[in-house]
Amino acid sequence: MTAQDIRLTIEDQPAAAGPDGTWWPGSRLLAVELPRLVDGFPVEVGRVTRLLYSRPDWDDAVDQEGHGVRKVVTSRGACKVGSFPRDDTRLVIATLSTGERLRLAVVHEGTERSVEAPDGPA
Repeated sequence: MTAQDIRLTIEDQPAAAGPDGTWWPGSRLLAVELPRLVDGFPVEVGRVTRLLYSRPDWDDAVDQEGHGVRKVVTSRGACKVGSFPRDDTRLVIATLSTGERLRLAVVHEGTERSVEAPDGPA
């Protein structure tokens, strides 16, 4: 799986206040999409070790007890995840093995086109 397969762009020189990239997940299912993101993340950028997500952005972000998802299983092994409980940020923050943090704008299907990155997938 490649960055193209997971519909991900990483900016070479992101704006200071903007995201570092944009991710267009195929669904609103966190348990499906986060492992795809980790497994398909470009190796030349780094290896994802932790993810933070916004609960309102996902249909399955909490369990029956109301707790957020804490880890996802990927082909690379388990990946820790955490959440912004009430903040509808439309962001995923990926922490890489180097300690670098990348802010990825999340653009779900049906989101207004103006929210998408100008050179992202059509």
